[in-house]
Amino acid sequence: MVKNVFKKRTDYIILLLSLSFFSYSSGPSASAFAKSQPERASLIDHRIQHLGFPVKDVDHSDPWVFARPTPQTQLSQKIIEELNLLFPGDNTKKKIGKVHSWVRGNFEKYRGGGRMVAKQSAQQIFEGRKLSGCNDWGLLQTAILRSLKYPVVFMNAANIQWAKKYRKNLSEGFTGHTFLEIYVKERWILMDSTSGHYIEDYDFRDPVLHIHKERGGFFVYQKGLDQWSMGVKSIEDNQKIMIEFALNYPLEKISIKNKEVKRFITATK
Repeated sequence: MVKNVFKKRTDYIILLLSLSFFSYSSGPSASAFAKSQPERASLIDHRIQHLGFPVKDVDHSDPWVFARPTPQTQLSQKIIEELNLLFPGDNTKKKIGKVHSWVRGNFEKYRGGGRMVAKQSAQQIFEGRKLSGCNDWGLLQTAILRSLKYPVVFMNAANIQWAKKYRKNLSEGFTGHTFLEIYVKERWILMDSTSGHYIEDYDFRDPVLHIHKERGGFFVYQKGLDQWSMGVKSIEDNQKIMIEFALNYPLEKISIKNKEVKRFITATK
């Protein structure tokens, strides 16, 4: 999700940014969705300050808000019925692993370079059987897991090592990733949308993700139901917040803790 280059650094007002993606013929627009559901929008659209940096966060007090379908994650009834036959039984971590492995084995992967961000619904991705990058992986698995009655929070994150390089003018591109918060057995766990790595000892109030420490770690700048409902129109919307993070966050104060990282494709429980 990371190819475009900003030649001029502009001061972006982060408090005005609320990302969500364009809708297409398969469903209503993001603006129409927001207008039609003001109660839900107010419930999930509050912000936290982390070391002086505003982060778009969500209210985790009612996990089942995040199990409901949205215009971007709604799958057809036929697909939902097929998924429930394919993944029967109680909702466990093991079933999440089966979903991830099934997606990995049944969809073609290609490098989209971020150009497909905000361009498709989960239904379109499912029908096309192609994944262009972490955004598609995250969106598709969010839709599938919600169809199986798992609450899922969609998250955009910036690579911390990239931010340090960008501040020093050592990086012209962007390095970000999509993660998911999944509610299972009365607790939230963190999952990497593409690799299947996950953390059980997870604090959803901490925007610093203690995963992929060898790659510099990640900072979550945005959470929500999906890209459209967060207001994202293109990959450039994400990049604006990433620039704000890289230029203004006290990066030197970030501490990436050591936590046990497992992988869903090998999970047995």
